[in-house]
Amino acid sequence: MAHYFMAIPLPEELQHFYHSWQKELQAHFSYKRWMHQADLHITLKFLGEAEMPTIDILKKKINQTLLLKSFIIELGTIGFFGVENRPRVLWVDVYLSEALRKLQQIVELAAEEAGFAKEQRSYRPHLTLAKKWENEFLISPEECDRLQKQYDVRKQFYLQEIVLYKIHPQQIPSYEKAAVFPLNTL
Repeated sequence: MAHYFMAIPLPEELQHFYHSWQKELQAHFSYKRWMHQADLHITLKFLGEAEMPTIDILKKKINQTLLLKSFIIELGTIGFFGVENRPRVLWVDVYLSEALRKLQQIVELAAEEAGFAKEQRSYRPHLTLAKKWENEFLISPEECDRLQKQYDVRKQFYLQEIVLYKIHPQQIPSYEKAAVFPLNTL
């Protein structure tokens, strides 16, 4: 059975921009998996395993409720999840605007109505650059602080669509667009 998630795709020019960050940051961090630039996205809801009838219900629910206008997504500095000296995830911060909060709530509710489990954690939008710390190499908190200041560049783009992605873990890139849901751009 396939795994799925709902996300905001990154425009191609920002895929290239953040891929250049990835190449530079590889000298500082020891991650097993650096995201392919075509896989860069901002997750709205991880769905997990699902069969096609459930996915079809989700698509119908999203189409019925996604009546939002296009809005700006703002990205910022790098950040980390996990243990300070070997963080499990390296990401780019995404500003949680009221429009983004509303979009995520719409997706969460549609997923719940389609039969997916409700997320228990608070929504923390981010763009994952790398994950799965690889070895015993450690990074100092001072180095993390220095890199956060160095990579604090504000970028913006107009969100025009959200995507249902199907995961292919053995392929690179790993994410396939299973459905696209445009926002109102008028």
